Amino acid sequence: MSNEEQNGLGTYEGRDVVRTAIAIRNAGDGLSEALGIAPQTFGIGDRVFVLLECEVKGVDYEPVKNKDVLTRKHILKAGAATMVDEAEAKPKIDYQRDLIQQAKDSVAGQGRLDPQPAGEEPSLHEFVGDSEADCAVCSEALGHPSHVHG
Repeated sequence: MSNEEQNGLGTYEGRDVVRTAIAIRNAGDGLSEALGIAPQTFGIGDRVFVLLECEVKGVDYEPVKNKDVLTRKHILKAGAATMVDEAEAKPKIDYQRDLIQQAKDSVAGQGRLDPQPAGEEPSLHEFVGDSEADCAVCSEALGHPSHVHG
């Protein structure tokens, strides 16, 4: 089975692409504009939730450490940004954390039950980062291509 058939990421310059990652540039600009219109103050240690609109501006391919494979890194430029309520954001963040932990547990041989209780899953998982959690457990559960651990 080819790399393309296996994970949908293909090859670049003859090397398999096995991971995806993102880098977000200008992330503070849109939020600074929004806070200029409706100022808010935050204390050290406060947890805030930010929603960013981004445009894909480029793609880089980077070697995976000690492997002859690549990570496809999407370069995003942040545009508009806004603060969002914890009640709206936290269920999605918590769901993502559960998926990452489930993937880590799977790698460590400690399977877990589905982290989402009965009911509808949050609409999430547009991003698969560059970490040990980039794996088939997380990806296949949501219909995304598989990723290989480096």
